[in-house]
Amino acid sequence: MSITRYQVIRTHVLSLVEAGQLKSFDRVPSENELAEQFSVSRMTARKALQSLLDSGVITRVRGKGSFVADLQVTGSSLRITNIAEDVRAKGHTFSSVVHSLEEFNASGDVARRLLLSDGEAVFYSDIVHFDNNLPIQWERRYVLREQVPEYLAQDFNLRTTHDYLAQVAPLAAVRSSISAINADAKAVERLDVVPQEACLLVERLTESRDGIVAFSQLIYPGTRHKLGASYEL
Repeated sequence: MSITRYQVIRTHVLSLVEAGQLKSFDRVPSENELAEQFSVSRMTARKALQSLLDSGVITRVRGKGSFVADLQVTGSSLRITNIAEDVRAKGHTFSSVVHSLEEFNASGDVARRLLLSDGEAVFYSDIVHFDNNLPIQWERRYVLREQVPEYLAQDFNLRTTHDYLAQVAPLAAVRSSISAINADAKAVERLDVVPQEACLLVERLTESRDGIVAFSQLIYPGTRHKLGASYEL
């Protein structure tokens, strides 16, 4: 897969963050500075910064510029775990139902998150995970074909997508957000909840050392999921 010029800039800024050369709240080079440094147009530099903003890596302050986001808050708010291991750790039975595993033409927010143009093909999986036969997570995952070419050949009834991707494209960076939503008709069907029931939506962009791997939307019934955290003072 060829690397575009704005992706080169994006990867450069990410490497500075991962190496600790740019820390939380540090100022990020401006569009003009990046355009000059990489000999590209301001539009290209702006696209790179916008993709970092969309991924939660940076924030913008009107009149002051772009800054590295509060990485401690972003990184500690949600753990990245294998849901199968979490269920079995409780002594419960884990199972999954694969509703779809196919090629999908990305558009809108999905295409934007994956840095694709509308209509570009990705791999798509639609899977519901169960704890003792009770649906606890609806997983919709959009995977870049170039990064994981054998994705559609896997049997995700036997292993989770998390387990497979961790093997073939080890995580280097994760950007997550969580929001409250109400169950639509499809969520009612997948999760066996009542219409408009409160749910949690976790949206997650995962990257390996070679770049973006997948964008995932994970929906949890609010009554079957609890967020927790611990702090040492």
